[in-house]
Amino acid sequence: MVVTLDPHMPGEHNLYDIAMAGAVIQDLGYPLADVTEQMRSFAGVPGRYEIVRLRNGVHCIIDYAHTPEAVSSILTSMHKDGAERITHIFGFRGNRDATKRDEMISASTGQSGHVILTTDELNSIPEETMRQEYAEYQQKYTGIHKIDVMMDRTLAIQRAVNEAREGDWILVTGKGHEKYKTAYALPAASDKETALYLKNT
Repeated sequence: MVVTLDPHMPGEHNLYDIAMAGAVIQDLGYPLADVTEQMRSFAGVPGRYEIVRLRNGVHCIIDYAHTPEAVSSILTSMHKDGAERITHIFGFRGNRDATKRDEMISASTGQSGHVILTTDELNSIPEETMRQEYAEYQQKYTGIHKIDVMMDRTLAIQRAVNEAREGDWILVTGKGHEKYKTAYALPAASDKETALYLKNT
């Protein structure tokens, strides 16, 4: 039996998740038709390919992606959804797996024109230590990709918004719906709140 799913959620990875959920529900014996009806009104999961539409047709995507595979997947989805110029803002968590960091940057620079490395959660690592690591990545990619460092996460998003041209896309990953544990310059408690604050100021 062929069933057409018509979710009102962007992002190719969301479609795969929905298809898998539908298959599991069907295996459990529930009517798939009921599921497809519910999908039409499901707005999506907070912090997963969540779109804030800014001025001049600029899209800001908030997503929890924090692995190379997830970053690559969401950037691919953005290009399929019409993104041409993308600025990607993300950071690394202190005391977490450092082996994937090069892969994260490679995944980002492979599909975005501008990368801004910023604070995620430092987890007791001094900010200056993380800043120095970011500077090493800047040096490593000099002349190949544009990588900037702004340790204040809200100001990094603000810079991307201020520099965006009509139709540009901004991707902010790593925290999704999570609240900030660090006090930043702008009066916002999450990436989405930061985007909304900038939209309305």
